[in-house]
Formats: sequence, structure tokens, C-alpha cells
Amino acid sequence: AKVTGCGEGPPPAVTIEIDPKDDDDESYEDDDDDPLGDQGDYECTRHFGAKILVNGAPAGSLSAVLVNRSMAGSCFHSACDAESGELQEISCLFFGSSGQPRYTALKSDASAKRGGFLYLATFEISAEHRVNGATDIGSAAIKALLSCAEVSGRWSVAA
Repeated sequence: AKVTGCGEGPPPAVTIEIDPKDDDDESYEDDDDDPLGDQGDYECTRHFGAKILVNGAPAGSLSAVLVNRSMAGSCFHSACDAESGELQEISCLFFGSSGQPRYTALKSDASAKRGGFLYLATFEISAEHRVNGATDIGSAAIKALLSCAEVSGRWSVAA
């Protein structure tokens, strides 16, 4: 028996297009040569936006902050707070003041001891790509983000 809507045709190609200037970022400096975006108030932070594309057509967007925990040192929570209150709150839940894992599950994961903290501030998929409020596009977009050249290798914990 054929199940309608499942497995019909090839899955859509979901890709991410990094925009180094986050739309909400009025202070973006074009002379910053990091492809991931503008430096935040602290040298250890980068904030950026991205377009979510399905088969090359716009399907959503996201904004994110990447905090280099090693570079932040004892200023980790301050650097997070300078970006947003929400980022500061979640960073306090997951990490100590120097960016070391505090949350039990992260403490036991050797890969989480170093590396960046990638925080998704906003994430939106357009209505035509959501069926009854659900979508596979969202998970494919997150996978594309985490593995894209500009981000891959710069994070070890994402939220």
C-alpha cells in the first residue's frame, strides 16, 4: 500500500547561505574579514544571519551567535550577556564563568570541553514548508548549518 506524502520523489535539497551581516546588526563593519560575521562587543563573539534555501529558493532564516569559549576565558558569561539576556541565561545553565561545562551531560562529553558555543537566536521556516506545523526542513537546515564550511570546526556545543 502506498502512503501518501511519504517518500514521493527525491527529498528537497536544503542548504544554508551565511549572511555575515545579521539583519538586526546596524553596527556591521564591512572591513571584518571573518566570513562568519561581525565581531560582537567581545573579540570572542561572532554574530551572523543565514538564509535557509530549499532547492535554491528561500524557505526561512536564522540568526546566531558563536562564542569562542577558549578565547573568552573568564569573560565568557559577560561576552554572552553583551549579545543577549537569553544567551547569558543559557550560558550560565550550561557553562561556568570560564566556559567550562557545568551541565552534567556536557561534562561527560570530552568533545564539549573545548570549542565554540553556537547559539541560535532565531529560527524560522516559512509556512509553505510546514505541514500541520511540522517540517523536516528545519532539521535539515540545522544539519546544513552545523556542517557548513563557515561554522564547521568552530563549535562543539549548540543550543
